[in-house]
Amino acid sequence: MNSSWMYRCCVSKSAAQAKAGKFNLPIVARANRWKLGHDAIRYDLDAIMSALETANATLVVRGRALPGWQVEALRSTVRSFYLGLHMHLAHKRTVLFPMLSARLVLPSKMLDYDEATLMALLDRVRGLCEGLDITASPTAKAAVRELYAGFFVLRTLLRQQMEREEVLGLPLLRMHFTAREAAAAERKLISQMRPADLAWLLRPLAEAEKKETLTRVGVPGLFQKLVLLPALRRADRAVLRTHRELASGEKLGRVGSGLWRDGDRFGNVGGGIQSQAQPRAAKAQVQALDQALPCAALEIKWRRRRPGHLD
Repeated sequence: MNSSWMYRCCVSKSAAQAKAGKFNLPIVARANRWKLGHDAIRYDLDAIMSALETANATLVVRGRALPGWQVEALRSTVRSFYLGLHMHLAHKRTVLFPMLSARLVLPSKMLDYDEATLMALLDRVRGLCEGLDITASPTAKAAVRELYAGFFVLRTLLRQQMEREEVLGLPLLRMHFTAREAAAAERKLISQMRPADLAWLLRPLAEAEKKETLTRVGVPGLFQKLVLLPALRRADRAVLRTHRELASGEKLGRVGSGLWRDGDRFGNVGGGIQSQAQPRAAKAQVQALDQALPCAALEIKWRRRRPGHLD
């Protein structure tokens, strides 16, 4: 018998039974907003670590000054990471942990982390990055060396804490909350996010996984296709291009007359070769979307459901 047909039948039956209240489906841990946030942070940690390895090799090892574009790109990338991490920690403090604490006693090891130390490290990394200059002076070398070492420690501590939370917390989330309950909380949170913030959250996912996640929290397919997914691609294009340039230490060169080559290392978001004016146009479009289309307004018809669709 066709296994895919059996799978569809089982999913259909499960959805119908859950809708009828016979039982509740468990949370899919890997698709949970908590796990998605952790993966987005890991993605940024790895991208910045690669960028700092390149900067350290250029300035400290080879003694060559960092070009202005590289310093500005580093500053911009670290600022975005700073805001994304603060957004995630605020969500954890104000939404996730209170929601869990309402039904269970959180393990002490899950709460046993020094947030003050993490924030001090994060502030130090950001301060060093903002103070970078484009000379090859001993002061500049010392700053890059300290920035590289400080971020390495921050990355290690954050990865350890996120892994500990997932090992201890995700099983408890599955045990005490249904997929329906988790999706309701996720829908409220995601509906309040700007497109740029939503792009950050979903950036590590493949296109199919992004669609699956948006569908799970109730975003209509047509709205995804015509509005939201194109906005996410535009937001991703500039960021991924910057990540690639920082990792290689080189600006992307021109190909032919006025064309830029967009490589495949970071997924070739946006589709290969694009005109020189496109990055500026894409940035302007994303900024316009952020101002005119806050995702809170997207709640409009999200509550509509197809037959058998779970919250």
